[in-house]
Amino acid sequence: MSLLTGYSVEEILRGAPIIEHPPESGSVKHWGAVRNTFTGSDQTVLLVRKDGSKIWTSASWRPLVDEKGNVQGTITTFIDITQRVKAEEAIKESEAVLRSFLDALKHPASLSDRYGRLLLANESLARGFGLDVENAVGINLFPLLPETIRELRKRVFRKVVETGEPAEFEDERDGRTFMHYLNPVPGSDGEVKSVAWIAIDITERKRVETALRKEEKWSRTLVENIPGAVIRRLICSQPPIIDFVSQAIEQLTGWPQVRFVGKPTAVLEDIILPEDRDAAVDAITEAIDKRQPFVIAYRIRRRDGSIAVCRERGQPIADELDNLVYVDSIVFDITDLHQAEQALRESEEKYRSMVENSQDLIMLCTPAGEITYLSSNIESMLGYKPEELPRLTLDIIHPDDRPLVIEAMKRGFAGESAVDFEYRFVTRSGQIKWVSHSWSPIIRDGKVHLIVNVIRDVTEKRLAEDQLRRSHDQLQKAYNLQQEFLNNVTHEVRTPLTAIKGYAEMLLEEFAGPLSEQQRALVKKVEGAADSLIDLVGSLLETARLRSGTLELCPKASKPGDLASKAIGMVMPTATQKGLTIDFRINGPDKMGVYDTEKVGMILNNLLSNAVKFTDRGQVELQVTSTDSGFEVIVSDTGPGISAKELPQIFEPFRQLQPAEHARRHKAPGFGLGLSIVHSLVDLLGGSLVVSSKKGIGTAFTLYIPSIHTDLELDGNTALIEST
Repeated sequence: MSLLTGYSVEEILRGAPIIEHPPESGSVKHWGAVRNTFTGSDQTVLLVRKDGSKIWTSASWRPLVDEKGNVQGTITTFIDITQRVKAEEAIKESEAVLRSFLDALKHPASLSDRYGRLLLANESLARGFGLDVENAVGINLFPLLPETIRELRKRVFRKVVETGEPAEFEDERDGRTFMHYLNPVPGSDGEVKSVAWIAIDITERKRVETALRKEEKWSRTLVENIPGAVIRRLICSQPPIIDFVSQAIEQLTGWPQVRFVGKPTAVLEDIILPEDRDAAVDAITEAIDKRQPFVIAYRIRRRDGSIAVCRERGQPIADELDNLVYVDSIVFDITDLHQAEQALRESEEKYRSMVENSQDLIMLCTPAGEITYLSSNIESMLGYKPEELPRLTLDIIHPDDRPLVIEAMKRGFAGESAVDFEYRFVTRSGQIKWVSHSWSPIIRDGKVHLIVNVIRDVTEKRLAEDQLRRSHDQLQKAYNLQQEFLNNVTHEVRTPLTAIKGYAEMLLEEFAGPLSEQQRALVKKVEGAADSLIDLVGSLLETARLRSGTLELCPKASKPGDLASKAIGMVMPTATQKGLTIDFRINGPDKMGVYDTEKVGMILNNLLSNAVKFTDRGQVELQVTSTDSGFEVIVSDTGPGISAKELPQIFEPFRQLQPAEHARRHKAPGFGLGLSIVHSLVDLLGGSLVVSSKKGIGTAFTLYIPSIHTDLELDGNTALIEST
């Protein structure tokens, strides 16, 4: 006892206070009762040691009884059980803590023995099965489960007991989804004695996960369809890496995603052209330092070696602790846009240069009269600088022209365009200048937004026009005098020529007596000369009438073949005299048409006369083809032909070509007016005349005369013939 308490035997016998009084355990309060019994007692007693410390003991008291059955004394043994008591208290404390922990869990949790009987359960588990926590111990929950999930849970539970390995699985109960975590608790022999089981309701988490998956799918679809490469740089790592890049990176660079994802950001920087790289990296670094968005442009070299112009827009991203984690950005291929902008700049520079160097004054103004642009040549034109004319003003308009200009401005402000509106400016020095003003409005949303004005100095043109007008008037007067003189002269000449011709004919008919052969020959020469002069006078009169535009059409119903036959009859005597034949053909039906027969006859007569005149041997051919709208005539000969050099000159008045072979024998008669008259008559009739010739082979004239648009009797019926 001395070893337990630290007191000596004498001190104990003298009554040392070795037993706590009052006893904390509550056991010694029955001490007196125990001494009066004959059976003895076992109690847990708290002893107080001499040094004041306390120990728990197991006290076993047994009475000493004599032969008469009287208690003569007691024998008491004390065993130190302090460690056992402390261990039991620790276990109780652990159980209390465990129960408090389990009860604090919102999720069902339990500890079962290896057969599934509950050793511990929290309120959430008991409530889920309709049990009381205190009464749940010892209950096997598997029979209480629905059949749909019972076998799965039992199978997983047995596997944990048998293998000693933790397990987790997911199932549903009453419309809720649970994630189960089972952990084996082995005994000292290594076998699983119990299983800790916790079931977490993940219904809401599953809903969130599903929503997140949908959101992620939507976001990924959105990212993959963005017209640019989406890039996420992880900048909290060293070195910074590319955490994500969309598939569009391949279209942009030619390289697949795998070349970039998970790689240092330098992989991206390496494809930027060296001359752009430092500026791009510095701009992103500055954006990170200042925590601000950035927009940069740079050029990259694609996998195929081509150059692309890119624009990157992004910003740094912080986490919930405000630490920078990412730089998210989108890179757009703006090569086409860059080229378009470059072309636009070049075009703008070109047109600006054209405008600035143009002799015309270019002006943009609003409907309110504000001048938004005025080319610099305003100073050379009017003496004002562009900044001196911020608005439209009438002060620089000639006073006599202001009413017209005001009306024109109103029309322009209303959206009308105008071309070559002419009026006068008054320059700063007081000089009067004529200008031609053209404008065109720019319409936006149905309203006039701007008016583009082009103003040209036409002072010299107006002066030239005035001079030309005066010259024209003078020439017209001279021409009129010439025509009047020509008419008078030809009239005065025609009368005596007609008399001479008449007298010559009378002499040839021997009204004045017989003529000798020599006299007759001389009179014939006089008659021939008179005929030539009369023809010349007629040609001059016809030319004058054609030039004056006083000729009128005289439409008559006729067949082209008849007109051609009549013309052939006129030249046939001359052809016969020269030993020439005239081959006349009508191709197809000879259709009736409406023509100016007199003028058509003159044309055909001239063409045939020329063919006979310049053809010494062979033949002249005339073909007529009628159509519903007119007729075509081809007059060809086998004469000497016309050289390519002389061909363009044949329709000039008084131009008479003399083929070399023909000129050696004699000069062709005439004055060179025939083809000129033919050309003018063809134009008057709305027809066409084409000539083709080859030296030494002959010449062909192709004539087309349209029918005249008028109502006339054709073969007894009234018909409408249109000219073309």
